[in-house]
Amino acid sequence: MKAVFAHDHKLIRAKDGTRVFSHGNLPYSVLTRYLKHVDELLVVGRLGGSADCESLTAASGPGVGFRLLPGLLTPRSFLGGHRRIHRELESIVKDTDAVVARVPSVMGRMAAKIARRLGKPFALEVVGCAWGGWWNHGSLSGKLYAPLAFLETREIVSLSERTLYVTEHFLQRRYPCASVGIACSDVELAAAGADVMERRMRRLSAVRQGPFRLGLIGSLSTATKGFAVVLKALAMLRRAGTPELVLDILGGGDATQWRCLGADLGVSQQVRFRGTVPSGQPVFDWLDSVDLYIQPSFQEGLPRSLVEAMSRGCPALGSTAGGIPELLAGDCLHKPGDAKTLSRQIEHAVQSADWRVGQAVRNFEVAERYERARLDAIRDEFWGEFFLSAKAGCGRPLQKGQEMLPGLTSLTTSVQ
Repeated sequence: MKAVFAHDHKLIRAKDGTRVFSHGNLPYSVLTRYLKHVDELLVVGRLGGSADCESLTAASGPGVGFRLLPGLLTPRSFLGGHRRIHRELESIVKDTDAVVARVPSVMGRMAAKIARRLGKPFALEVVGCAWGGWWNHGSLSGKLYAPLAFLETREIVSLSERTLYVTEHFLQRRYPCASVGIACSDVELAAAGADVMERRMRRLSAVRQGPFRLGLIGSLSTATKGFAVVLKALAMLRRAGTPELVLDILGGGDATQWRCLGADLGVSQQVRFRGTVPSGQPVFDWLDSVDLYIQPSFQEGLPRSLVEAMSRGCPALGSTAGGIPELLAGDCLHKPGDAKTLSRQIEHAVQSADWRVGQAVRNFEVAERYERARLDAIRDEFWGEFFLSAKAGCGRPLQKGQEMLPGLTSLTTSVQ
């Protein structure tokens, strides 16, 4: 059986042309979720060029092929029409047995619509909010495209027979599906041992040597992760005389605009851009060196980086965007863009060792809900049912009122 996975992921082809890499958002381990149930998986994504890939994560592996399309996915090119990408996707979908489309994305949505028209079985993964992503993209064309992206995404999800959401409530309310829908985060966490919290508690109780370290993970290419918000909060704290703070940012992309903003705000000496590191243990090692993790996003699904930080016992602050309130306590939240409230919360975190200890314990316990073995069982049942029905030729929509397929009752829990 052959399946297609479609999304706007930017993937990097190695210079020798034999391997494909990602910035950690689509490792081969994620693709094996579908390979358990099919013989071949063709990943359709964006061509991000070629590069030395030592700091990237391998996406290629046995059973996976790639069709990487060049830059056709800007808001301007979308408004002008995507005939070329549509033709390529139609050819791809015709030659497959089932489609897994990750939305919001142009290619994911197009692949799903083509599959529905051709009578091919398709399932959706809803991993974020189309409106929030484009409105906060940082460009006028993004704001113009946001309403259309929202309506297009809402339409295709409303037609979906089977839908996996990464949040428990937020995305389900904004993008309701036609029939079977489950909540299951796309986080991949190995079970954390007791030694993780032992190290965290030693760090929390030790006499501080050096500055208090804030951490943030996100692509530098857009404004959606709230870099400007935390830089403004840092400037407010500097003016208020808060003890020395350092902001470590982990993520790929061009840091120029954020360096310039930091210089304008007078905090450039406090900000360190660390670039990218391979996913897994290198990221965990970096998180173990952070005193407070911050997720000041303007839009999110359920942020994987925040869950990873919580799994390392990091005290954390975040905005109310997307599914973040499903993870953090109410007094750890601020409205997107509210640098003043964020600065007050950071100041309290710096001054209160008891608060940091309490949040470290709480966050570690919450993150246990996202351990790989638990979520894999939920995904395996969901995808097993989908691909089994695809093999049986069930490409037509489910009957109205049919809420669930046999065997999926256990998936309507609150597990994310």
